[in-house]
Amino acid sequence: MKLVPIRLNRPWLALACLSLATVLVPRVAAAQSLIDGSWNLLQDEDTYEFIPGLNGNLDAGDPYPGDFAGLPITPAARDVAQAFDEAQLEIPEMQCRAYATPLGPRAIGSMRIWEDLDPHTLQQTQIEIMQPLVYGLHRHIWIAPHPYPQSWADSSWAGYSTGKWVGNALWVHTDHLKAGILQRGSDLPLDDQTTMDERFFRNGDILTDVMFISDKQYLSRPYVNSKLYIFAPQGTVIAVPCVPFDEVPRAEGAVPMHVPGYVELQGAVGTHIPLKTEQGGSETEFPEYQEVMKTLPPNPSVDQLHKALQKEQAQEDQYSRQ
Repeated sequence: MKLVPIRLNRPWLALACLSLATVLVPRVAAAQSLIDGSWNLLQDEDTYEFIPGLNGNLDAGDPYPGDFAGLPITPAARDVAQAFDEAQLEIPEMQCRAYATPLGPRAIGSMRIWEDLDPHTLQQTQIEIMQPLVYGLHRHIWIAPHPYPQSWADSSWAGYSTGKWVGNALWVHTDHLKAGILQRGSDLPLDDQTTMDERFFRNGDILTDVMFISDKQYLSRPYVNSKLYIFAPQGTVIAVPCVPFDEVPRAEGAVPMHVPGYVELQGAVGTHIPLKTEQGGSETEFPEYQEVMKTLPPNPSVDQLHKALQKEQAQEDQYSRQ
């Protein structure tokens, strides 16, 4: 058999290379663009914290103040939270306080995600996330190398985030955060050394964000939480500006707070969870702790709780007059 050489001219070769590129490039781009678009938060998880009415509070879905069961908090975190009074949220300085990144993804509301591409290489440089209902929380997740903030630079509610794709999952690490809170209602604290690692992955129209929150001062072990979002093809985000004002007249400089060691008793009455369990701690996270709860003494009666509450209120009034 005689072989006949075929000459490939440059235009044909260029077309072949272009065709090959169009086959290969979308596979990379598809992995990087999996989470682009508008997403609405599903309330299938943490309904106790976020769904109004389930905890007796018809106005907001906050947990009972003082209910820390299932949270791996330290005694220091409990002390800070017990001194917090929800009335603090009424003063103008606190009304527009944003949720830091460790709470933002778990707060109620929708979000918009989009990617930024290098105009020359079309490689992904960062992913941006906007959550308007969380007082305009705007996150930048840097995929390409980006300068880390200087040690003297101010921290932010969004923090500094870097990400990388591992298969079809986006791995994100965040630090350089302002001090924030772990849970609404109780104001369990997180300090400015808090870090958070996330795993974003998509299954059809469902986006899952798994969070691992670490704080050496206020958490005895990383707090693991996840939230689900559903894809909203026609979804839009609307700016929700916050304008502080005097909701409740108060003397200038007055800041509502509880006396140190204050114990909120409303949760015990509403949930019937043992008082010791409501103090939280890493041991209360696991199903095995249900056996420990059976050995705990029953809570005091409602009358005893009311008397204890009146005593604490009297101590608080005396403390505030000093």
